[in-house]
Amino acid sequence: MHLDLEARFAELERQQSSMKRKLNAHKALIILLISISAISSAVATVAVKTNRFDHIVARDITVIDSNGIVRARMTSDAPDAVMAGGHVSKRGTKAAGFIIYDEEGIERGGYVTMDEGSNAMLSLDSKYNMQANMIAGPDEVGVSVLNLRGGNQQVETRIDSDGARTSISKSGLVLMQSPELKLLNAETCTRYRKLEAQYPGKNVCRARFTEEACKACLE
Repeated sequence: MHLDLEARFAELERQQSSMKRKLNAHKALIILLISISAISSAVATVAVKTNRFDHIVARDITVIDSNGIVRARMTSDAPDAVMAGGHVSKRGTKAAGFIIYDEEGIERGGYVTMDEGSNAMLSLDSKYNMQANMIAGPDEVGVSVLNLRGGNQQVETRIDSDGARTSISKSGLVLMQSPELKLLNAETCTRYRKLEAQYPGKNVCRARFTEEACKACLE
């Protein structure tokens, strides 16, 4: 009887010891999982942390949306504009500045300086062409222009060496001008005679001045 009780006590102690080992193992596993979770959270926090810089030097900075589509670009050499249907609109000269794009990645405007002529320009575009722009020339007494376009019509307010005026055009020809310039200065006439000879039949003068002013200058 005495030996039987001792055997039972020994078996109970063995079982208790086994349970302690299992509990300790579970505790260690729980601590390990908690530690892994904490480390993962810390890594995730570092990954989404916003970096702040006092100074950035770059040739090109591109901003994309959650779909990977370019929505804005600050660049020292802007690429040609890609419009709806894949149509490429040539800039004609190197341009540097800030370009904006819509949800399809189509260029919709920008604020740039142009290497040729050194003009500063702000433009707003539809998906198909430029609809509004402002241009400032580089000279102290230079050219300032505001253009609004819609369909085949255009309103332009301009200040240049020929004076200040607002012109209303349709299909590329000036229909109305206020105040109307009836006589262009000699430098302007010389420039437009060359342009008319270079681009015959393109009505280069009529795109900027009235029929009366162009006849007096070119004939």
